[in-house]
Amino acid sequence: MPIKLEIDKAMLQWQARHNQRMTYAELAKEIGISLATLNRMKNGDMTNPDLRKINLLCKVLECDLPQLMVRYDTALDLAARHGEALDLEKKEKEDFIARKSGAEKETGGTGMFSRQRQR
Repeated sequence: MPIKLEIDKAMLQWQARHNQRMTYAELAKEIGISLATLNRMKNGDMTNPDLRKINLLCKVLECDLPQLMVRYDTALDLAARHGEALDLEKKEKEDFIARKSGAEKETGGTGMFSRQRQR
């Protein structure tokens, strides 16, 4: 699960608390990073996140790290969950068929799933 920084949300909260506007350029300057780096942080495209810079971001925006970081499901995570659901559904069907087969053996195979031919 990738982790993204909710910079927009934290900036809006900071602006509401201080009743003043802050641009991305001003935020990047306060942290000591380029605007491109801030955009990569914001879009989740960081390859090697610098925790000192993330800490400075929290300090400037007056927020805690859990307020800033959000985990998102990837397509693989969703596919894995979907696969687990399909596996569970398949197992339930197999269990149902096994129970039905066991009941047929007890009744002599006269149920609707019986494959015996009567002569």
